[in-house]
Amino acid sequence: MGEVVPFISGMRPGQGYNTYLQSLCVQNAVTIESHDDKSPAFTREYYSEFVEEYEKIAKSMKISAGAAVSGWGQSGSVNVSILDRSEFESSTLTYEVKVLVQHQVSVLDKFSFNKIETSNKHEKYGDRYIANFIKGGHFYARVSITARNSSETSELKENAELAMTMYGVSGTVTQEVEKAVSSINRNASVKITIVESTGTNKNSVSGGGFAVKTEETSDLLRVKNMADQFYTDADSGKHSYVLFAVLGKYRNLSNFDNYFLPFDYQVASMRSWALFNDFTLYKAIEKMIVAVPSDKFKGGSDRKVQLSNQAIDIFENIKSRVHRIAEHPEAAKETPDHQKPDVFRLEVLASSSVSCKAIQTKEFHAQSKPIPNTDDYWTDVCLPYKNSDSAHLFTFPAFDFGNLIGTEVVSFGKRDNSEDYVCLIGERATSVSGMKELSYFWVFPNSVEGFAMQIPRSIPEAKKEISRKFCIMKAGQWDPKQQKVVVNDVPKPTEAPNQFLVKIQSASLCHSDLLMAMRPDYTVTLGHEGVGYIESIGKEASDRGFQVGDAIGFNYFIGACFECEGCMIHNMRCETGNQKLQGFVADGYFAEYAVVDWQNAVKLPENLDMSKTAPLFCAGITAFHSVDSCELKAGNWLAVIGCGGLGQYAIQYAKAMGIKTIGLDINDNQLDVAKKIGADAIFNSMKNKDYLEEIKKLTDGKGCHAAAVYSASNAAYAGAPDVLRTGGLLMVIGIAPKGLDFINTFDLTTGRYRIKADSTGIPQRMKKAVDFTGKHSIQPEVEFRTINDLPQMVADMEAGKAEKRQVVVF
Repeated sequence: MGEVVPFISGMRPGQGYNTYLQSLCVQNAVTIESHDDKSPAFTREYYSEFVEEYEKIAKSMKISAGAAVSGWGQSGSVNVSILDRSEFESSTLTYEVKVLVQHQVSVLDKFSFNKIETSNKHEKYGDRYIANFIKGGHFYARVSITARNSSETSELKENAELAMTMYGVSGTVTQEVEKAVSSINRNASVKITIVESTGTNKNSVSGGGFAVKTEETSDLLRVKNMADQFYTDADSGKHSYVLFAVLGKYRNLSNFDNYFLPFDYQVASMRSWALFNDFTLYKAIEKMIVAVPSDKFKGGSDRKVQLSNQAIDIFENIKSRVHRIAEHPEAAKETPDHQKPDVFRLEVLASSSVSCKAIQTKEFHAQSKPIPNTDDYWTDVCLPYKNSDSAHLFTFPAFDFGNLIGTEVVSFGKRDNSEDYVCLIGERATSVSGMKELSYFWVFPNSVEGFAMQIPRSIPEAKKEISRKFCIMKAGQWDPKQQKVVVNDVPKPTEAPNQFLVKIQSASLCHSDLLMAMRPDYTVTLGHEGVGYIESIGKEASDRGFQVGDAIGFNYFIGACFECEGCMIHNMRCETGNQKLQGFVADGYFAEYAVVDWQNAVKLPENLDMSKTAPLFCAGITAFHSVDSCELKAGNWLAVIGCGGLGQYAIQYAKAMGIKTIGLDINDNQLDVAKKIGADAIFNSMKNKDYLEEIKKLTDGKGCHAAAVYSASNAAYAGAPDVLRTGGLLMVIGIAPKGLDFINTFDLTTGRYRIKADSTGIPQRMKKAVDFTGKHSIQPEVEFRTINDLPQMVADMEAGKAEKRQVVVF
């Protein structure tokens, strides 16, 4: 069966079709002798799915990027309510529930091309023709779940994952599912947009009964009943609506005779998803501008109208570019000339600086307030004024209204008749019984580059005057007796003379952390990727260029001499034998505090978001060294095999060096991220049987100059030589469970390919990698978690569900 596209009113068999715009062209481009199958068999599927990337929603509806942009708000194939970007960005979680019933199509039809005289054959015929139609029914529900309190996001996600199991052929509403749904309704708002496409008149070209209807609800169990019924109705023949058109290629027709050369929109369509993302982001920003009251703009309604018109002009510019690509597909390779959405968003939020905002903010003051009738206890609170009895920490701007897409409310409260204080994120203290609200404001939970105020990295003097007695901390540990990951209360460590005590800001989970066989028979704190602030300095570590309050990252060895011949190769090879690997045999970084040998530390560039920087100190540095050691020139080709955390870093480093990259993986979600961050091409090596041939075409018929393997799979290594040109370099990074059996001395001695290997390396090499990362603002795609999530994080990674670097922020 050929390519399938959504049915739109006016479609006719044999009609020309433009796949890029999903638009109709001349009728009778092809004459079809149809074979009528009176009772075709049908297939059906029913499932739910988590939506991580917005683009996936359009792809689920089989809408092309070009069609979504060109037909926004006017085409029957573009459902604007389903594609509402602002709703997606504002939701904590988004899921899809789908039931698809499809009748089989005839394979006995006969086709004949009709030559029509025209001055513009591409416009007249399009690039395909409508060969047949698929009848059936489609039930689609977009489920948007928004947490009322951001601190409960992890629990909300667990309940949502459990609740979503009720959808599907074997899904049932168990007692556990009912509890999960009840918890979701208590702790979140739910909005479900449902689109049903169906019909019952088998004799009609477009089906019968109702065609497409859209409705909204918040009842997850009602959606379950609707989806179940829709699936069951297929047995009684109730779904005969024309869902899709099956397209045919002109060049496959025996009498086409190369009448013209149809456009190949494959590359243009792939590149246009970036335009689609920009377009929908502009739509969301324009919606935000409209929602903000005029008196909140500096410049009032005039400034609001100006910004709104600017947004409209830009998405009209993107529409024009899409139509130009339809006429000239090679134009998709040109760099768009419109202002990027994040730049425009920053203009709306902050003009040119935080002190000169288009939208007004209000000053709030973070301060430590002594708790009455206690010897030495304090609470931190943010108020729109300074208390005379409190120690001032810092001042920051925030919004005093909640109409900005992507912001969350932060509310401080105090319980009536007691000294119990709370800080709620995503929920007002007024919603908690017996709680008095002290202050509230709205902030962006994730940093907006160029707009967010950086909290001072040095510890404020006021903080030094506050004597706090924190001797116990949380730590995520491997418990050898229970053989599982647990979160424990443990003593805060004390630095040795040659060490820093570090207040961990964030720590990230690496695949190496799953090597539980390397753990000792005693409990040890996990984690070897971390960043933080120096809390205190050992006597021998003073005068080393560091001071208390410095933001640092660090390698993960303690006890090594850092000087011997072995340490100049890798600290694992230290000749003293005293080296210990933190996170494996010595306590690591999934804790509120950790100790670090001073030789292992490096100061962080000011421009890096610390919450996303922990992965740099294993995955990032390893990826940098591996790309740098390939010794490639700008314009050379690098195959990145394995597009997880390491591979994603490598793509960004290679891009910054001017190297062209090809991402290879068997996980489509990771490949989508690779494309998003700059890969020139991506291939699913399991699904695309022709990927080697396509790589050769991209690389002048020769293959890549280097292939770096970031996967820990022997299969990934075995396929690596095939993507290389003669004399290409195979870079070994991922640690495979077995030896590399495919390597033979003849290939190496005759120059079929070369082999090198690299790793995180030694502290002396870190600065080059860190400085390059800061210079080019390279940061990974991450998912933020809490320390209590660590057991689930490990389980997700073991199950292959972790597609981004998982980061615990303290």
